[in-house]
Amino acid sequence: LCCLAQPTKCLGGAGRCRRKIEAVAGQRSSGVGGHSSRGFHASSGGKSRIDQRFTGGNSRYGAVSPLSVPNRGSTYSVDRGPKTRHFRGLLLAYSAMLFTTPYFGLSVLLSFAYIFVLEKERKLDVQKLPLYPVPRSRENLFLVLGEVHHPKKREPVENPQWLAIPERGLYTGIAVFGAIGSGKTSCCMYPYAEQVLAFQAQYPDRGPGALILEVKGDFCYKVKGLLEKYDRGGDYLEISLGSEIRYNPLHNDLDAYALAYGIASLLNNLFGKGKEPFWQQAYTNLVKFIILLHKTLFNYVTLFDVYECAINPGLLRERIHRGEEMFSTQHVLVDIDTVLAHKELDSFEWELVEPAHRMKAVQSDELDRLLKEQGVDFELMSESGEETNAGDPRKRAQFAAVKRWFDNDWMRIEPKLRTSIVEGISVFLSLFDDNPSSSTPSAHQRKPTVRRRIGTEDMADHCLSFLS
Repeated sequence: LCCLAQPTKCLGGAGRCRRKIEAVAGQRSSGVGGHSSRGFHASSGGKSRIDQRFTGGNSRYGAVSPLSVPNRGSTYSVDRGPKTRHFRGLLLAYSAMLFTTPYFGLSVLLSFAYIFVLEKERKLDVQKLPLYPVPRSRENLFLVLGEVHHPKKREPVENPQWLAIPERGLYTGIAVFGAIGSGKTSCCMYPYAEQVLAFQAQYPDRGPGALILEVKGDFCYKVKGLLEKYDRGGDYLEISLGSEIRYNPLHNDLDAYALAYGIASLLNNLFGKGKEPFWQQAYTNLVKFIILLHKTLFNYVTLFDVYECAINPGLLRERIHRGEEMFSTQHVLVDIDTVLAHKELDSFEWELVEPAHRMKAVQSDELDRLLKEQGVDFELMSESGEETNAGDPRKRAQFAAVKRWFDNDWMRIEPKLRTSIVEGISVFLSLFDDNPSSSTPSAHQRKPTVRRRIGTEDMADHCLSFLS
């Protein structure tokens, strides 16, 4: 049976296969074709040899149903099993590979030819970069960062250019990111600073300035060397504890609590935050009222003043006593010509203050009302002869708050506990005692009219004048 010996040809349809089987069975039943041991012959009521070859379990080509040929009109069926489907799949894959294998082979060959043959023939005629613009001779301020090549590929172009940021782009921020030792300072900060500081350095009134804030300290020395290289050594001004220009972080418009909280935050960053919040709250409160006391009395305070009053209870008590005298008894200072011109002021006792060339009288509510009605300018002076802010209601209320804290809070704490609180801040504030800058007179020794000791506003004005 060709259809059974070659089952792939039976895929044409079951009817075709059935007709072939019937034809062969008819020939065998009629005796046509003789006798053969391999042939197919039927016997009534029995099974043929083909049952023994193609049935009884799984055949080589699939599960074939028993074929009995008792009659010529009997029908037969072939079951296509999983192995038949696998064979068909292998046959289709084999046919497909006749086309895919040459395709992949040619693709690989053409890729190698393009990479190693065509790319070598393409020679890029790269031009040289334009001459580097010397910072000293530039007409406009700009910053050269590097070179401009292909925007999407890491390859050179025929006409490379310099990558520069114009002056308008320098007003925004520039951040340099990189790991430790990757060259952020040497490859970026130093060249950028030199380009900016060397711009038109030959003209003293046109050279740009800068305000540099850094922690390590070596960058400032590098900038100083760059300024000396371009004959601008005199433009370098260093603001530090050891220089003649110092910055007082407490001389600004912030209130006492904000300044004290800033000092407490700095202590936490330096020495860590303790588990008990009491200690931080206690020394923050101490620093706050010491700052408030000095701003009320002298309109100026330094970190050395805070340290000195914190470790010396007698000095703190003396400053409070001085405030009591200032706000308890005070005099009104008026010009001599003004007193003589207003006869309404004759009812008050006036004394001559020779150094000031003014007349003074004891302050009272009636005198204040009369001076304000007449539009007379006057100043307040303490019993010791110093001009004070005793007439300011806000200053008077602030001193009253300091006095309440000292009498009802600070002095009620046990001495050992007060010592522990002071030790929490003396570690940091003592830096302003053993430093040479501590030789500068404090707030109660001289007024903050010395221009070399600057606060936030003075430093801003000084830097703006330098930058302009």
